[in-house]
Amino acid sequence: MKKAVFAGTFDPFTLGHLSILKRAAAMFDQVVLAVCEKSKSGVDANRRLMIVKKSIAGIGNAKAEMFGGLLTDYMQAIKCSVLVRGLRNATDFEYEKELFAAYKSLYPDIEAYYLIADGKTGFVSSSLVRELLSYNADVSAYISKEAAADILAAYGAEV
Repeated sequence: MKKAVFAGTFDPFTLGHLSILKRAAAMFDQVVLAVCEKSKSGVDANRRLMIVKKSIAGIGNAKAEMFGGLLTDYMQAIKCSVLVRGLRNATDFEYEKELFAAYKSLYPDIEAYYLIADGKTGFVSSSLVRELLSYNADVSAYISKEAAADILAAYGAEV
């Protein structure tokens, strides 16, 4: 069985993340969404994990788990050497290229699959969603409807 990890803070989980996940789920037998305990927003990791689980409920070969520490240690612990990452632009590419060099030095067996963001969600980022939420703007076009109420509550927007 070919398993892949799609890791991130998912702070919050967006339709851009969901798009990458759906495409990865078509490529691999199982995709583990690894939700990093640390985040920039301070939203509790368990709450972010619950939001991710609600957002991905319809994808049968995907599951979400939390991890702490180094991603490479987590991947080795679950015996997975395939990492999926999404790329929106050249800035993402340069960042991911440097990050992959570090991953490779820590876990020589790791390989990465980079999926280019689609045209509809290519500009969407968790930072953008958090910024819009700070002004109580409508973010329904950027987040899953299954987790919308939870995201609004978690990030302090008016529900």
